Amino acid sequence: PNMSKPNPNPNPNPNPNPNMGNPNMSKPNPNLELAVTAVGALREVPGIRGKNLEEVGMLAVHHKGRFIGFLPKDSLVSWEVSPWGYWRMSAVKNKDPSFRAEIEAVADGQGTLLRAPTDKIGLYPVCRDTFGGKVRVRVWENDNIIIDGVTENAGLEVGGGTPWDETWIGQGKYSRAVGTLLRAEVNLEKI
Repeated sequence: PNMSKPNPNPNPNPNPNPNMGNPNMSKPNPNLELAVTAVGALREVPGIRGKNLEEVGMLAVHHKGRFIGFLPKDSLVSWEVSPWGYWRMSAVKNKDPSFRAEIEAVADGQGTLLRAPTDKIGLYPVCRDTFGGKVRVRVWENDNIIIDGVTENAGLEVGGGTPWDETWIGQGKYSRAVGTLLRAEVNLEKI
């Protein structure tokens, strides 16, 4: 990857693709007691020959003391992320497709360019973030919406590793090797 020229002026358009949705951000919910963590990433799988990167993702919602996790081991997580300004992630439980979640986020302005760890040259300005993002979170259980929350002060980020110039459409999947390792029983007392 060419790390010599980070993009100092990402696409300022918060919705660069006219086919992408535009979240209804009209009514923030200040008393919703909601926290969300959503991640889509490339992970290196050590010991695998050839293509050793896999896309992984997770979406976790904490709402009024309840943890609702859409994790790689039990859910299909997919995302669409522009180089800057628009994020969309959806997740569905493998065993119960009526249990699902969706987040959609936009960021106005340029955000802040930050240094992030890279595998070749250490810390380098390849990360951009803001704490002024607008996010809508929706969760359905048994096809009934149980959470519909909006905030205008979300932390949003892109980058880490290599900057990109096109929308990233991804879907988290475990490789067979990683799935086998995660299901293995390990006696921690013997380690």
